[in-house]
Amino acid sequence: MAPAVGEQALWFAWAIALGAALGLAYDFLRALRRAAPWTTAPSDLTFLGLTAFSLAWLGLYLCRGKLDLFQLGGLAAGAAAYFLLLGKPLGRLFRAFWHTVARGFHLLLWPWKMLGKKVKMFAKFRFSTGRKWGMIWMNRYRRIHVG
Repeated sequence: MAPAVGEQALWFAWAIALGAALGLAYDFLRALRRAAPWTTAPSDLTFLGLTAFSLAWLGLYLCRGKLDLFQLGGLAAGAAAYFLLLGKPLGRLFRAFWHTVARGFHLLLWPWKMLGKKVKMFAKFRFSTGRKWGMIWMNRYRRIHVG
């Protein structure tokens, strides 16, 4: 026995809502990928996991084990609706968020970066003069003991 039309409409509405949520997650992770390109693989894997979870939740829990083609269309329609209606303003907001997070990390790491520069300069000076003093002592040793 086929489910009622009202029940199918409810499933379609859930699919649209999940599609919009997946679009939101994709936009959030896309802004992260643009801010830090080394996060591309973890972001893609996170989105893949969210997509698999949402498909399983839609098919197994919300639709009681019946995943139809119109529900996948609802997912696509929800994502398209998100990108058409809210994609640009929220995309700017997400880019600003990740930019702020990156600036915060730069400010937190700035003292350590400066300390690293000072240590590098000290080590460069110390080891370059140490090598010169080693040559001076070896030359003295040669003059005293050899000659």
